[in-house]
Amino acid sequence: MKGVTKMRTLSELLSNCLVRMLHFKRRTDRLPLVREAFDTLGIEYSLDLLIEPVDVSKLTTDEYGLMAEKKPTLSLAKTKAICMEQAIKADKPLLFLEDDVVFHPRIAEKMEAVLAELPDDWRVFYFGWGETRLSPDLEPLIQQRQVDVVKFSTIRRLRFPVLNHALYIRCKQCLTELSQYITAPATYHKGNISASDMAIALYFIENNIPMYGANPILAAQANGWSDRVQKGIRHRPLKIEQL
Repeated sequence: MKGVTKMRTLSELLSNCLVRMLHFKRRTDRLPLVREAFDTLGIEYSLDLLIEPVDVSKLTTDEYGLMAEKKPTLSLAKTKAICMEQAIKADKPLLFLEDDVVFHPRIAEKMEAVLAELPDDWRVFYFGWGETRLSPDLEPLIQQRQVDVVKFSTIRRLRFPVLNHALYIRCKQCLTELSQYITAPATYHKGNISASDMAIALYFIENNIPMYGANPILAAQANGWSDRVQKGIRHRPLKIEQL
């Protein structure tokens, strides 16, 4: 994080970052997916890479308004903040994963083209993503952003991305500010911001930081909706290998 280096391969991207995967120990059924994800990325599996979400029973949510009955959402936000603080302490970029992530089987090959297109000064990258709408009172923030006229073939500048199942942040200042932003009660009183992935995207929007994502996506949630969002398919499952 001390300097900006042009990375050309997936292995270079991952060689000096902090990797953390959100995983409940009780979800032993997801361990095959966990191991497969790390194998696909070429990362040696270790229990040290996994982080248990913050215990919801220890959380007080009264000051979070709409989140008061969504302790799991706040738990996820605080767990992400812990990962960010660990990355800051290690002085490394952060690759945050969720334990139901599935990567494209040829991600190493496809990331070469992606990295070639990413601007040298990129700060945040979504391997997989979906997009949603901001509430009317927040929508002007999008309109105020500089219009992106560059056309890409393997990436896309994202408007308001959600889903953090595979998110890479390499900006130390962003990590420092985000760790506080996504756990601040005031964040969740803004428009329709009701989840930590929305809060993360709003932070980047407010600070005019471009968000880039693989296009088509290179990561999806197993049995989730993110693996078919780009195709507009709502009822027919689409395997990520088809993208």
